[in-house]
Amino acid sequence: MSLLTVAGNDADWQRIEEASANHIDLTHVARLPGRTTGSYSAVLNPDGEMAVALADMDVYDELSPAFIDSHAAALAGAALIVIDLNCPAETVQHVREIARRNGTPLAVVPVSSPKMDRMPDNLDGVSWFICNRDEAEAYTGITIRDDATWEQAVQLLLKKGAGSAAVTAGPDGVMAGSQGGGVHRCPAVPRVRVEDVTGAGDAFVSGVLHGHLEGRPFDEIIRLGLVNAARTLGSPHTVRPELTKDQLESETEELQ
Repeated sequence: MSLLTVAGNDADWQRIEEASANHIDLTHVARLPGRTTGSYSAVLNPDGEMAVALADMDVYDELSPAFIDSHAAALAGAALIVIDLNCPAETVQHVREIARRNGTPLAVVPVSSPKMDRMPDNLDGVSWFICNRDEAEAYTGITIRDDATWEQAVQLLLKKGAGSAAVTAGPDGVMAGSQGGGVHRCPAVPRVRVEDVTGAGDAFVSGVLHGHLEGRPFDEIIRLGLVNAARTLGSPHTVRPELTKDQLESETEELQ
């Protein structure tokens, strides 16, 4: 796994590097003097739910199409490209075009509703589009009130060209579908004890993309995401330290 991004030449990046270097190829990270590494801070209620959160992502404005092109070899050899919407809109579009040209699967993962305006209107070339209900409403213009409108939003994402799409809704589960495979609701894992909501959405994404890379059937892919999200909710850590491929597989089998 390789990370292509920019960061500050600061203590925050040093901590990230120390924690990640044994697991991720960081040779494509540019450290920019005078800039601050992107950060996200959340304050939680005693029940683990988020009270307020602050994000400083200005450094990612430096992720220009020219910067992406300077690392073209890294993208050309990728089995899967994952991009989020902290990148400028022109960069999201540029990476989509690169993925289409190279025939590389591409997953787009939004980070917040206000940044949905960075999404291209056409989702051709997007293999996976994974977002939450608020982000789906902002992008599709559909107010999700019930299962019917929830399904309608996913259908529109597929109509726009996404190969597969999933719209998450916390304890209500996920509405997901793929081209030619229909759309259906997948319930969340029941009876989850919430320690910390931070990271659960990203855990869902990572479980889904793991399943995709493993070539699993669609229902199994979504199940892997739901189990990883549930186990992350029950952990006091944003990224649970015990997580491995074998651990996730075992947890998913236990909940069959």
